[in-house]
Amino acid sequence: MSRTANCLRMLVLLRSHNHLNVTQLAAALECNPRNIREYRKELEEAGYVIHVQRGINGGYELDKKTLFPTLDLTSEQMEALKKARDFMESQPSLPFIRDALHAMDTVLAQTKNPKWEAPIYFIGENGQRLSQKGTILLNTIREAVNQSETLEMTYLSRANTKPLTRKVDPYALICMEGRWYFCGFDHLHQEYRNYRISEQRIVSIYPTLQSFDPNPNFKLSDHIGQNTLVPSQVEEFRIEVRKNEKRFFEEIDWGDHLVECKEQEHGDWCVFRFESDNPDQVMRLLYSMKANVRLLAPQNRVEQYVKGMKDILANYQ
Repeated sequence: MSRTANCLRMLVLLRSHNHLNVTQLAAALECNPRNIREYRKELEEAGYVIHVQRGINGGYELDKKTLFPTLDLTSEQMEALKKARDFMESQPSLPFIRDALHAMDTVLAQTKNPKWEAPIYFIGENGQRLSQKGTILLNTIREAVNQSETLEMTYLSRANTKPLTRKVDPYALICMEGRWYFCGFDHLHQEYRNYRISEQRIVSIYPTLQSFDPNPNFKLSDHIGQNTLVPSQVEEFRIEVRKNEKRFFEEIDWGDHLVECKEQEHGDWCVFRFESDNPDQVMRLLYSMKANVRLLAPQNRVEQYVKGMKDILANYQ
């Protein structure tokens, strides 16, 4: 982009997000952080007032006395637009994603209330309808994320038979295949953990009215996998597929680098190789294709898959 275009784009970003630091602005504009300070000076010379906050949580804020025209969107429309932007930003492989985000930022910048909330990160599908209590839980957590406010939560995990009470600093919301989670720093275990947002898991949760200073080194990508909530190592899978089912197999998103190994073909079977960091999803897909596939590798997953089938059959004997 030209210098003028970057200045205008920075103005739109500050208007739509309220508060951004130099690193965030430089990443959005794909420029050197030194350029951000130059753009700020040019915007101030043009009459815009940009407040600079120092320190670990510092950044730039645009004075609300702006010359932008305003759009009169309802609160429901604003919420829908923000969530749509969250979803698009978490899908970098979508075509024209940068132009689409730019367009949505421009619309948000022209609204009467452009307050920007913490983004939601989407993994897989989105759309599970929460219960009324679940919606209240989600809104409570999202507000705490936005305000950097510590929560006190009584939570029942799969690993425990009784719920435990702990304080958690919430950092990010996640929607994975329609299920809602949040990532936060657990004071009880002194580590970052992911929690399911559901009335079955969260017995109670409320703000403590205590603020926390977010860790500037926190990256959500360090605490979730590419396709799963729990980060795990990428594994290489090899699967035999009946040739008459090959086209249906290729329609499914098995993982990355799907390759047909023609040199391993024999009889009515062909072999595919791919990589995935979500073995549970691979297992579910294998079950869905029934007797039309055979898992060849890795060996530990073959054993897991065979045991799972035997356990299912045992229920009917």
